[in-house]
Amino acid sequence: MREVIVISYPLIVNTLLASRAYSRELLEWRILSSLGRCATIQDNMEPIIDHIQITVKDMTTAVPFYDKLLPLLGFDIRNRVTAAIEEHEFRVVEYTHPRLIFAITSPRSAFAGDRINRRKPGALHHLAFKAESRAEVDRLHGELDAIGATIVSPPREYPEYTPPGYYALFFKDLDGIKYEIVCTTQDRA
Repeated sequence: MREVIVISYPLIVNTLLASRAYSRELLEWRILSSLGRCATIQDNMEPIIDHIQITVKDMTTAVPFYDKLLPLLGFDIRNRVTAAIEEHEFRVVEYTHPRLIFAITSPRSAFAGDRINRRKPGALHHLAFKAESRAEVDRLHGELDAIGATIVSPPREYPEYTPPGYYALFFKDLDGIKYEIVCTTQDRA
């Protein structure tokens, strides 16, 4: 029976294929011959989030809060755009970063009075942003407090979470939507 090795390096493989230096067959053959085994290239999608839209209760109070929050998380407020589609009762404010677009949207009028509950089916439980260091988590704690975020849990290590060294703080926006700033041992300098 032949041993099969699955190579899942789509960025490297796609870069080589795009350079036109190798055909797919030649690239597979070179991998096979270098390994001395049977191999296949797996074209897996990279798990990269392009954009997130969070529905808030009231855009008039949420926009000023997110205008202060998102720069703390690396977004440039000058890259903010707004749009409205009246027939869908849809207003959006979008904050663009090269790695992620984060947007807040208005609720439909039928849901405007609903209470936010992160444990409802389909609801966002919480969203975590990665910090470079524990010092950054600590610094953001004070800045979040200053902009009016509700601190749910101040910075501390969470031994019950993985990986070991999980250090985070949890906070909520003005509507009660929960967020996290996290640094893990692997991220620390």
